[in-house]
Amino acid sequence: MLFESKYRRQALSSFNEENKQLQQQLLQNLSDNHKKMNVLSKLKQFMLLMKNHKSEVKL
Repeated sequence: MLFESKYRRQALSSFNEENKQLQQQLLQNLSDNHKKMNVLSKLKQFMLLMKNHKSEVKL
């Protein structure tokens, strides 16, 4: 019984540590994705601006 309790505590501690690491990775990935989305959004705006500028030059 004592061994089972000790094993359970160690397993919970291990799972909690792994959970913390996974949460940190998730937050980092969300942050990275947000930065990439901002870059893509700015690129899209720039491409639209260039497209509009190009059509204005043709006129």
